[in-house]
Amino acid sequence: MTKIFLYGAEATYAGHCDFEWHAPALGDRHKVILFLAQDEETSQEDKATSELTRFGFVDLQIKAGRPIQVESLNDLRMNSFRTHYAGALAEGCSLVWYP
Repeated sequence: MTKIFLYGAEATYAGHCDFEWHAPALGDRHKVILFLAQDEETSQEDKATSELTRFGFVDLQIKAGRPIQVESLNDLRMNSFRTHYAGALAEGCSLVWYP
């Protein structure tokens, strides 16, 4: 069964990405959260690193992933994460970066 894991990281945006997206400025360092759909029950930092690289991030300091509890999305404070959860289910991953 597919689960969504959250991976926190700090990374630098290098601009070499596989697609167009609303990216940060080149060379800027940001904290990010990757929502990653995976069938494995354990943290998969290698897969998360690969996805962050596809978004154009380098010099990654990634933390171990943890599954998100679907019920937590019912909390109003988690409202902004619902879209990213749905995006990860539909596309395989979704990314939040903080200025």
